[in-house]
Amino acid sequence: MLVYEQALLHQGVFKHDSHAPPALLQINQQVRQESREIFFTINCFRLRTRRCIIRRSDKTAKTHQTVRLHPYDLEWLQMIGSENVVRLRRLSFITRLGINGGKGIQLDLSIPDVSRWAQPLKCGCRECQTKAPWTVGQQIEKSDKKKKWLDSCCSNPEILILYTKSLEEEIRTRDSAQMAMNGFGERYGKGKSVKPTIEGLELLGGCIMQNFGRKEWIWSHCRD
Repeated sequence: MLVYEQALLHQGVFKHDSHAPPALLQINQQVRQESREIFFTINCFRLRTRRCIIRRSDKTAKTHQTVRLHPYDLEWLQMIGSENVVRLRRLSFITRLGINGGKGIQLDLSIPDVSRWAQPLKCGCRECQTKAPWTVGQQIEKSDKKKKWLDSCCSNPEILILYTKSLEEEIRTRDSAQMAMNGFGERYGKGKSVKPTIEGLELLGGCIMQNFGRKEWIWSHCRD
């Protein structure tokens, strides 16, 4: 199995539309079956989310706003099938589409603690890209230390209020995401027993978009 893992491990985030699947997945049925279980469990896969307007087929019904997985990513999940979706553990949810590639949240479905969700560094330089990404917990800890330092040396009340509100917002975001993750765990399992589904991943992606994505709506028109 160790040889399989070395052959199947993808460095970085696997993007189904730009990275070719490992050759082991193309061999005979037995090897393909053994390889798939490892491939989908050990690698980190990108899933993009977007906010969209749902328009019913009968135009008399009201529209509503929701969060959906990108159609290409949804199609990929459907293609690999529920037997492989349930094996997914490490995911990178992209919460904004744009020229900068989007802001991402990386997580492990078997770890229910939102404080350990990672936020990759925004800087694109080689030095920053080799560093481990900040976790949500580390970011809050860093902000808390900075606020305490400002409390001790800053006499500008406007700056103090600004950093206080920023820290409170980070804590609210973490707590809101934790509630959603707890609900995900109750429905789809926790720890090593987690069994994700496409519906569950879409719900989790919506939570991440709502809490960590940009505030503006990215208008895309979908139909039920």
